[in-house]
Amino acid sequence: MHTITVSNLNATGAGSLRQAITDANAYTGTDDIQIVFDAALAGQSIAPGVALTIPANTTISMPEGMVWDMKGKKLTIKGKLVANYATTADVLMSSSTSANIEIADGGCLDLSNANINLSKNYCNVFV
Repeated sequence: MHTITVSNLNATGAGSLRQAITDANAYTGTDDIQIVFDAALAGQSIAPGVALTIPANTTISMPEGMVWDMKGKKLTIKGKLVANYATTADVLMSSSTSANIEIADGGCLDLSNANINLSKNYCNVFV
């Protein structure tokens, strides 16, 4: 397993989610990729600011209570997005404008350990 850590909430640059996804796309090894968030980011909101695609063979494990505000941008899941939420009223996706989640090419949105809301404001899920 090749692990990439998101260590800040910045939209770009070293340690950002966007950089982690870029690094996952550029990875040439044969191992599956896991993108993890630093534990200090639990309960915070992240706003990538651009459309994102989680590549195949990549798993992103979100910490407890993290909110992604896609701000109208599209999230395409070709790998796996795991929401590790145990408490009620956690929000996985929110958006001040319409946001779309597309699950494509065998991708997976794993909500088995989640009690979450996918529809705060305007959020559409396409499978």
